[in-house]
Amino acid sequence: MATGPFFCLCTPGDSWIFKQFSKKTLPGLGYELVDFELTAQGTLRVFIDKEGGITVEDCATVSNHFEPRVHGGRHRL
Repeated sequence: MATGPFFCLCTPGDSWIFKQFSKKTLPGLGYELVDFELTAQGTLRVFIDKEGGITVEDCATVSNHFEPRVHGGRHRL
């Protein structure tokens, strides 16, 4: 069951790790990492694309893919 879009609080050092992980894993799910943003408040926003466009279900799939890896117990959702 999808839990909906996920946002986490991250540090600037996490952004490089996130980018590398995304480039390795998203293509296997059928998605392309277009961009991501780490806000001043520490919220991570992920921008994805795929052939045919993105649906809400795609956002939930990618969110659920990242949650256990990025969250890792260190960040608050």
